[in-house]
Order: sequence, then structure tokens, then C-alpha cells
Amino acid sequence: MPLIRFGHGSRVYTFPEELIQNSDPRFRDAVPRVTRLPGVHGGFDHLGDGIAPMEIGNVRVAFYLAVDDLGEMDALRDELTALLDWGKDLLWMQPDDPDEAERFCWARLNNIQMPQQEAKFTDVHQTVTLSFQVSDPHWYVPRMEGPLWGTVDWGDGCKWGGDAALQTVSGTSTTLAAANNDGNAIALPRVTFYVGAGQSLVNPRIQRLKNALVVDEIGYEGTLAAGDILEINCREASILLNKQDAYAERSDFLHPDWLRLEPGSNTLRVLTGSAGGTGKVAVRWYDTYR
Repeated sequence: MPLIRFGHGSRVYTFPEELIQNSDPRFRDAVPRVTRLPGVHGGFDHLGDGIAPMEIGNVRVAFYLAVDDLGEMDALRDELTALLDWGKDLLWMQPDDPDEAERFCWARLNNIQMPQQEAKFTDVHQTVTLSFQVSDPHWYVPRMEGPLWGTVDWGDGCKWGGDAALQTVSGTSTTLAAANNDGNAIALPRVTFYVGAGQSLVNPRIQRLKNALVVDEIGYEGTLAAGDILEINCREASILLNKQDAYAERSDFLHPDWLRLEPGSNTLRVLTGSAGGTGKVAVRWYDTYR
């Protein structure tokens, strides 16, 4: 599962595939919180039966730089060192199966190991190790959620804005099509309500059900009129009504992440406060991996 490039758009550094020695792109370091209690076995788990949060990610890639003529290596070293000024950008990896879509995370280059050892002819054959810090330790695949940083040709059919279909919401309860997260980690979706001419939605709320029980829910307290667009973004914990902050009008939630999509199929339901209400909703997410 090699790393393939850093950056996006016109600013991209591609790792030399044939010269990569090794890479470690997985996030496997969790942060449990347990307090030892005097006089009893074990300790108190502050997280209960919940998932432990992940440690800040650290992704490494080691490779060679190779040149044919003396004096060319300095330019390659300078090109690499300049990546420190790129700040946080997109880091890409390709699963071992070449038919699978590329995955990305937001990363910052924080260390370059590039020792110059003339006795080992590093002027023509230079070893390099790059370390990237990842504040959000997940890999994403933009299937149901389109790229948010500009128009990009993904090559796998993904479209700007995502492939999520608009689904009709009507009455007080609407069961949506199954939301399938193809990743191996919980995905946080972006839910958008659209209200057309002659339509309205009162107190729209979206829920996730598991074994017929409500395990997640989040919504908006108020009436959406014709032309309104309401976005509930669970990744950013934000609610926007017509692009304006509407966080204060959110409904109570059952989990700090508001709405979670577990790996596999998820059952979603929209509730409203009026039997005559109608509108459209789209649920978009990145398939999420660790």
C-alpha cells in the first residue's frame, strides 16, 4: 500500500515509485484512558465501551534519489526541502489492488532525513526518509463525497459535489436508501436538505438506526421554506442554513459525532414535524479507512 504523492492541483511532488524502499501508511495507534483504582483489580475506563480516540498520525516513506551526473543531486534535495513550506496538503496512497481507488489524508511534512555522506556517494545515490504528521488519522476515498478543494479528475467516476442521489423526504417519517460505507472505520457524513418551490420542512431530523433502535440523530429546530438549503456537516460539527451559521438551532444529539456511518450498510431515517412537509435530502461521505 505505497504512498504515491503529496499535494494537489499544480503543486504536486510524486514519490519515485521504482525507488521506494518502504512506507508505513496505516493508523494503528489508539489512545485509551484508564485510571488505576486503589484496592481493586484493573482500573476505571473513562471511555466506557466506546471506541478509543486515535493518536496523531505519523506517516513515513523512505526512498532513493538517483542521478547520472554529478551536480544534479542538489536540485533534487532543494525540491524536497521546499515541501516544508507547503503546509498541510493532501497525501495520497494507492492500495495494493490497482483497481481500488486512491485514498487521501490531510498531512503536514514535519521531518526530512537526508544525510549527505560523500564516502557513500550520496552525490549520485541519496537516501531519503520523509515523516508526515496527520492531525485527522484517517484515509478517505471520495466516492459519495466530491472533492472539496477544487475540480479534480479522479479517473474513477467521482464527480464534483459527490455521487449522492437526491432522495425525497415527505410526511413525518422517511426511510432513506441504505448508506454503504465501504471503508473499515466510521465515516462522518454531510447531510444536505433542499426545499423546492411550494415545499417546506418543519424540524427536519436525521437518525441512524441499528436493530430498529435509534443510535444517532441530529437535526434542525425550525421551518425550512421554499428555496432554503440546510447543511448538517458532521465532520466539521457545523450547521449552515443558506450558507449562514445555524448551529444554535440544532437539535439534541445522542453522540458527540452527531451521525456516524459504520463500515457496511447503515439504515437512515428522516423525521419531520409536519405530515404535509416535503423536500429533498442528500447524504454524502468519504469512505473512511485507518
